[in-house]
Amino acid sequence: MVRKMGQITILLILVLFCGCNTHEKPKKIIERSQFNTPYEQSADQLMAWIKNGEYDQAEKFIDEVVKNNYITRDGIRYFTAVLNHWFHVLERKNPFPENFLPYFDKWIEKRPDSANALIARGTFYDDYAWIARGHGYARDVKEEQWQIYYERREKALKDLNQAYKLDPNNLHSSRQLLRIAMSSSDSQGMEEVLFQRVIALDPNCYMAYKSKLWGLMPKWGGNWRDLFQFARQSGHNAPPKILFPLLIVYAHEEAAARSGFKKSSYYYNHKDIQPTPWLEIEESFERVTADFPQSVKWRIKFAEMAGAAEKYVIGLKTLEEAEKIDPKNPRVRELKPWFERKLGEWLKTEKNALRYTRIEPDDAYGWDFLASAQNQLIGALGSGLTNGFTRFTAKKTNKSFCQA
Repeated sequence: MVRKMGQITILLILVLFCGCNTHEKPKKIIERSQFNTPYEQSADQLMAWIKNGEYDQAEKFIDEVVKNNYITRDGIRYFTAVLNHWFHVLERKNPFPENFLPYFDKWIEKRPDSANALIARGTFYDDYAWIARGHGYARDVKEEQWQIYYERREKALKDLNQAYKLDPNNLHSSRQLLRIAMSSSDSQGMEEVLFQRVIALDPNCYMAYKSKLWGLMPKWGGNWRDLFQFARQSGHNAPPKILFPLLIVYAHEEAAARSGFKKSSYYYNHKDIQPTPWLEIEESFERVTADFPQSVKWRIKFAEMAGAAEKYVIGLKTLEEAEKIDPKNPRVRELKPWFERKLGEWLKTEKNALRYTRIEPDDAYGWDFLASAQNQLIGALGSGLTNGFTRFTAKKTNKSFCQA
């Protein structure tokens, strides 16, 4: 039944993929420059200023990175990356920083006309709302969870709308409002208004395009044809150093999840889909990593996709490239043992799993891989001892090893 459903879905996608117009005039690009200080370091310093009440320093820093269109080594707007580093619930292992809220309240109390402060608190409330709701299906969310979710979301909307009024040229308020609208059933058609508002300030704002892509997914009321047409038109015609090729990647990731196949690899390597999903994914990542050669984030994402496609050699090689750029990256250290285990490289699995357990001693993931590797090595050692003893016995009894 699952296989049949998967085939039907694939055939549907096959039909919709065909004939997509991918020729669109490239959009005007605004000047961007890379800010060399790692955003993680800046995020920690910025939060220290806010906690200490050094608002002049904090405002000066944010104004500089926003007005100069600074981006990170991954090609993401610098202030967006800082906000994600603080709160983003989909990309963090540590508990959500509820203790940040009093510092934002104090900042806004002292600087009521600060759009930056309102954007920070509004983004906080948006992600805090998702903490209450969770990321499961809507039908599984309890009534009390919904109540907290909507209360926090209303606070986010109030802050972000006020931030826009204070500084309409700071696109971060509109970008965050767009993110909320795309995940809401009661946005009343505001998605396109907010999208146009953002791209009027930056025609190549990746996060705005990613939010629109999300809204075109069938699970949010869109359809496959519009989803892939938008992803391909944006990705294929992207100017250099713009992350739009990743839209094609995310479109395929969603299609794989909804294909009905037992494993994502069946979708990614399906030869009846043209172009083959994996080839499009690989091409997209090659463009992005060529444009952002110091990016670790996108190499990790490519490795994760390679793992789902059962391209384990490619995934491990990509992680090794990422490790050369950032030898202490915890996600790289977490993923390497998984790929090494898939490839049967047990000594490397043991080494990297042991290293990961020292970094994250409370994470059972690392200990599971360490135990798996050591069991394999002990088994191999036992087999080697048995074979050695057999050889020794055969020699003593004048029998050949094969006869023994």
